Amino acid sequence: MLRLFADLAFRWKIALPIIGLAVLLLLTGGLGVRGISQEVESSTRLTERYLPAISLLLNADRDLYQAFVAERSLLGAGSAAHLQALRDSHAENLQQA
Repeated sequence: MLRLFADLAFRWKIALPIIGLAVLLLLTGGLGVRGISQEVESSTRLTERYLPAISLLLNADRDLYQAFVAERSLLGAGSAAHLQALRDSHAENLQQA
């Protein structure tokens, strides 16, 4: 192998490493473009599919927590109007959840 390289003309001795580096550069660029397109696809899937679901879960969690707080507040003593407001809040939050 070394003898083959030694017998090459000076022009080829200079050109072969440059050609090798150019091929490596193109390969790296192609893999980078492919990786970026996969990242874009993954990001699009995240924004179109998973974020709305996460938003709905967050709203349901908030409503259930508010219903829980109203339920716990019902255990304490209070006026009839306050108790009725807590019952209404509890029912509304359960309905929203």
